Amino acid sequence: MYSIGPLTVAPGERAHGLIPVGTSSYGVELGIPLIVVNGVQDGPVLCVDAGVHGDEYDGQEAIRRVLAEIDPATLRGTIVGIPCLNTPAFEAAARASGIDHLNLNRIFPG
Repeated sequence: MYSIGPLTVAPGERAHGLIPVGTSSYGVELGIPLIVVNGVQDGPVLCVDAGVHGDEYDGQEAIRRVLAEIDPATLRGTIVGIPCLNTPAFEAAARASGIDHLNLNRIFPG
């Protein structure tokens, strides 16, 4: 089994979910989306991420497409995909977050 946040994925399975990070002022749960592909054999864990800038969509779509094509039955190890690290910027279709107006790429480690 592989667990990250509230998501647990059995060997040979894939799953998606959110790592909760808070609640918006209007009551909607905020989270960072995850896609996990857990191979049938033990092995290393690889994390790939995109969406530091909410208006850069290519990396986000690449993660979705590549992880959809990976067959967990032939995978050794686990792949964790985070297609959108900066969901407030994505929702604003902007480089910076609409919450604090900061560029996530410029404030690491934050």
